[in-house]
Amino acid sequence: MIIEHVEPASATGEGDPGTQISELEQRVRVLQSGILKQLRDLGVGGHLQQLTLANAVVAEFTRDQVAAISAHPDVKRMRLARMEKVTT
Repeated sequence: MIIEHVEPASATGEGDPGTQISELEQRVRVLQSGILKQLRDLGVGGHLQQLTLANAVVAEFTRDQVAAISAHPDVKRMRLARMEKVTT
């Protein structure tokens, strides 16, 4: 599932692109820390993937874990992460 944070992530627009990305990554890490802590407290295992540009976290949960994390005040919405078939 994809957990979206309530706050949008955006760069300050100051400095070179590398600095802006680094600052954005740091800001998102701070914003997502509460969600990540609760996921660990709930015993969500496996690989947690942090999506910096979307300010979201991807993880696999049980039904009970979904109910618990969805009540977190930093969670804007949760969506099912699924593979999309792309043709070219």
